[in-house]
Amino acid sequence: MAVQNHFEEHMVYFVYLLRQQGLRVGTAEAMEALEAISVAGVEDRQAFKAALQATLVKKAADFDVFERTFENYFVPAEVKEEKIVQGREQAEKYEENLQKVEEELTFKGEQLNLEETEKVVYASLPEKEQERIKQFVSETEHGKNVESSFKPVLESIVKGSLRYWRSRQDERMHKPPSVTGDPGWDWMLADDGGGSGGGAGDGAGGESGLARSLKEMDMSQISEKDVPEAAELIRKMTRRLSNSLSRRYRASRKKRELDLRRTIRDNISYGGSIYHLRYRDRRKQKLRLLLLCDTSGSMIRYTSFILPFIYGLNMVVSDIESFVFSEGLEKITDYMEKRDSFEEARRELMKKSNQWGGGTRLAVAVERLMKEHEEVLTPKTIVIIVSDTRTTLLHESRKRIENLQDRVKDVIWLNTLPHHEWDQLRSVQMFREVSRMYPCNRLADLEQVFAGKII
Repeated sequence: MAVQNHFEEHMVYFVYLLRQQGLRVGTAEAMEALEAISVAGVEDRQAFKAALQATLVKKAADFDVFERTFENYFVPAEVKEEKIVQGREQAEKYEENLQKVEEELTFKGEQLNLEETEKVVYASLPEKEQERIKQFVSETEHGKNVESSFKPVLESIVKGSLRYWRSRQDERMHKPPSVTGDPGWDWMLADDGGGSGGGAGDGAGGESGLARSLKEMDMSQISEKDVPEAAELIRKMTRRLSNSLSRRYRASRKKRELDLRRTIRDNISYGGSIYHLRYRDRRKQKLRLLLLCDTSGSMIRYTSFILPFIYGLNMVVSDIESFVFSEGLEKITDYMEKRDSFEEARRELMKKSNQWGGGTRLAVAVERLMKEHEEVLTPKTIVIIVSDTRTTLLHESRKRIENLQDRVKDVIWLNTLPHHEWDQLRSVQMFREVSRMYPCNRLADLEQVFAGKII
């Protein structure tokens, strides 16, 4: 009995790890997994793994997470403990590297304002290149008539150099997302099977280290070289959103679509024999998406995210209208349709659109949207705004969003500002009052938004 209880504790924690990584696994699925294991047994590792995968994994996109977690969790106790210790050592090394960067790159006694991803790039450089950057910073600091006000200029130059080196690096240490709160466990779960601990090798489930790196990186730091990879990640994410829009079911007494999961769940008490069938039916709702993307000067650095996002949604969602805005409003749905590739759509849009790099006048854009495109604003329309919230005519803009909210099903705001900066801007607080706002300055944030089924 003690062995049985110990095994069930392991299963409970395994399910917990999956849930912490975004898999939708509830009590019913956990019970089904135990039922399947009682049949498959635990002696044959592959049969045991197959039983868990069949009952706990619902989407193809979750296979890599399940694979990596299973291969790292279900190992001999001494191997697992060694992995956890190695993970903690890697976490300590990571933090030491960041601390070293903060101590070395200073100007007039103050740390240079660098993003964490930029610090990681610096820490990954050969010592010779690190010395060059340090020497440049030091010479600038002690230059003639160089005041403290020169710091933003120096930071811009250093950031540009690090962006260059990031585009040339094939392998860096990447901090894994916090899953358990224990860095040892978190780094172990991020291990791709090759001991890289979140490095750049291909993962056991097929997701490359570059893909994991891009997901955690501020999207303003994505280089031109990595745009195709980022575009492919966004396409996969938008495909999941498309599936959630087109595969919405409700329970039904009409014998149309067999609900296999509910049927199995309701018949567990009969030892696997099927006595009662359960059915489901498609919900009678047809949603329309309207995408409104900010392409003003403050958002230009997010071009490598915005364009793939627009293209990806247009490729997988049939009923969608896309607009960009800065000082005005421009419909771009036609640019994205009937294009053979993302690169072709991007070239066409950048060549012909007039809304890139100007000021931000959200109030004007929304007013034009409501006047000139009234037919797309219906109670079944969901508006997705991608913006950092910075705009002129702030109070008027808030009022326009409030008016827009009254005419559509919902307004969802994807904010490209890092979440820790939200409290610093009044615009964020004002727009949060009239929309559902989510952080979205990393691809990992976008993935969480879609996985959370916001629509």
